[in-house]
Amino acid sequence: MPSPDEIRAKLLEKNMHNLVCQPRSKLVVEGYPRSANTFSVDMINVICDAAGHKRPSMGHHTHSVLNLRLGALQKIPIVVLIRDPAAAILSYKIFSGRPVAFCLDRYVTFYSRTLQLNKPFILGEFEETVNNFNAVLTRLNAVLGDPLPLSDDLARDTARAQDQARTRAAKRHGDKATERVGVPTEERETLKQEQRAEVEEALARNPEPMRLYDEVLARGR
Repeated sequence: MPSPDEIRAKLLEKNMHNLVCQPRSKLVVEGYPRSANTFSVDMINVICDAAGHKRPSMGHHTHSVLNLRLGALQKIPIVVLIRDPAAAILSYKIFSGRPVAFCLDRYVTFYSRTLQLNKPFILGEFEETVNNFNAVLTRLNAVLGDPLPLSDDLARDTARAQDQARTRAAKRHGDKATERVGVPTEERETLKQEQRAEVEEALARNPEPMRLYDEVLARGR
């Protein structure tokens, strides 16, 4: 089995240092793209800022199970984010411009490897994560040595997190921001309507993403 240093070195081949789990990290947050990864990290930081609590150091946004494995090996709490495959794959297809087959295969790869982890994880199911982040934080705090504050106003903190996402997307992606920002937009909803049938047909032919989704939910509860 690769050592933590070997896993970290592999992750650093494709990811910035601040995204990779370190020995000093307090937690790791990872999921398939478009599964509230950015929202979760932003909400943790927004809530900590509002409460005057130090932001925790986190591994996140590598979209690789290696980051979760690294956290597990270092006995760091890990949060697995997951979204219904039809919605996640459709959103990632629009975000990335990749073929639906690629997006589907990546979903299968990520969650099949997640289920191979030998450590319990905190589950962040998409709808609960974006609508009641305090529920995710409550489960996470049960295993954190230094619990994180809960939001005293979820609507306010959600709006702040979404504003941060919009600002970042505008700077990074310019006229492609509406396709890539992790916040619902009318333009992306139109694209989803146009491409939803293709994703649904692919999932009808391959039930593995839905099977994995159900299994991850069952294990995380």
